[in-house]
Amino acid sequence: MKILIIGNEELTILFKREGFITTNDPGDDIYAVVSTSQNHEMIPEDYPAYFYCSGGISDWAARKARPDAVFFNSIEEIKHLLKKPELEPIPEKSTKDSLIIATYANKGGVGKTTVANSLALTLAKEGINTVICDFDFGGANLAGFYNLKGVFGNYLEDNAMGYLTKVKNNLYLLPAPTNVIPNQIKGEHIENTLEQLKEHFSVVLCDTCPSPWEKEYMGSVFIKTDLVYAVVNQSKFSIEETKIYGPQLLYMGAEISDIRIILNQYDPKLVSIKEVEKCFNSGFKKGVKKLPSIVAVIPHDWQEVNKATYKGNVTNIDVWEKVCQEIASKLNITLMAETEQPKKNILNFLKRR
Repeated sequence: MKILIIGNEELTILFKREGFITTNDPGDDIYAVVSTSQNHEMIPEDYPAYFYCSGGISDWAARKARPDAVFFNSIEEIKHLLKKPELEPIPEKSTKDSLIIATYANKGGVGKTTVANSLALTLAKEGINTVICDFDFGGANLAGFYNLKGVFGNYLEDNAMGYLTKVKNNLYLLPAPTNVIPNQIKGEHIENTLEQLKEHFSVVLCDTCPSPWEKEYMGSVFIKTDLVYAVVNQSKFSIEETKIYGPQLLYMGAEISDIRIILNQYDPKLVSIKEVEKCFNSGFKKGVKKLPSIVAVIPHDWQEVNKATYKGNVTNIDVWEKVCQEIASKLNITLMAETEQPKKNILNFLKRR
């Protein structure tokens, strides 16, 4: 990882002592640019920028000119921010096959990321080695859910395996790069990342951005997916928008047979489940033999969901176990929850007697 140092020989010496490869040539193949805030105008815009604060007015000028930059006050701090994490040993896949799964939403706030997390945590609990990828580059928040802080490097043109963090047993996170510029991301970057991850994980779970059809590179996710979980709720805006929601998925390359609907924040006093499903499917052409159906209904319980989120837990685990049964069947494995089900039924029968 080569760092371009601008305007301060002392910084160059300090970075070399810490084992970084440094350069003063902007034409080199560099990972990031480090400079004092006084020299902010000299930093190329195409690279992640790191400014060493002076404590003066130049800090303010640099923040105004480069709001996307990272500012640090000590060499120890920047060393921590820029060092790549050590690659943890990744367990071998539990199956020969791999599945790429995506969550999808037409707008923010309907629970797309919560659904992705719930699926990932449930699969990992069942012993399926899973990686969850934060592909919401403009509003990444998965790292925060797992209490990870700092700056995350740009894996898109590198080996993604070196940027993984183990967050639970059988579960790894690929956080979104901190300073990536979304309009510079290309479809081949995503495709390359997914192919790398499939070699090591049984399930590659992608948390996508809201309205992904607006990002050309997101098509590379949906073309590759084996299952897409479209997350909706009962709000009037969400119901109306679901009429174009499904066709947008087909436009991006998803197969209609791979689409499943998750009804989140369900309130029985509002629009019925059948009406939500009907609206979602109203945009598809007539004659489709099997339309997408609602596979999970998550009750509206904001307080419990928030409490679970702070603890890194999942609510409605029985619902997610049921959803994950289809995923497991595609991998030709049996979930523990399925094998335990007959025992529960017998116990319930005895209690009734």
